Amino acid sequence: MRLLWLTSVVACAVALSAVAFAAEPGTVANGSTMLFTVAAVPGMTAEQRADGIQKRLVEILSRIRKGEDPGVVVETGKGAPTISVRGILLVTITSRDCALHKCRPDALAKLWGNRVSTRLRIIAPDTSKGAQRTWGD
Repeated sequence: MRLLWLTSVVACAVALSAVAFAAEPGTVANGSTMLFTVAAVPGMTAEQRADGIQKRLVEILSRIRKGEDPGVVVETGKGAPTISVRGILLVTITSRDCALHKCRPDALAKLWGNRVSTRLRIIAPDTSKGAQRTWGD
C-alpha cells in the first residue's frame, strides 16, 4: 500500500512539474519590443533558452550596421526549421514552440524570421560620423 501511495505521489509530482515546465514561455525581446516567445526543451527551461537567444542577438547586433541587409536566413528544408543571421544560428524552431503557438514549423519560422529582420533593420547601429549609437527603444 505504501509503495502504491509513493508511486502515485511521484507520478503526480512529475506530471505537475511537466505542466509547469511547459506553461512558462521565455520571451525574446529587444528593448520594449517582443520578438517571439519560446518553449522549454529537454534540459533547458524556456527562460534559459530565451536568455541564450538574447545573447546571440547581442552578438548579431555587433555585426550589423544601419542601412545594411541584416541577412536573416530562414531554413525550412530538412529537419527542424532554423533562423540564422550573418551565419550565426539564432534559434531552432521546436515542436514545443509549434504547440505553444499552435502553428506549423515552417509558418512559425517565417513569422519569427520576418520579425527579426524587421527589428534588426530598425535597431542596427548607425556608425556614420556623428551618429549616436542606440540599442533599443
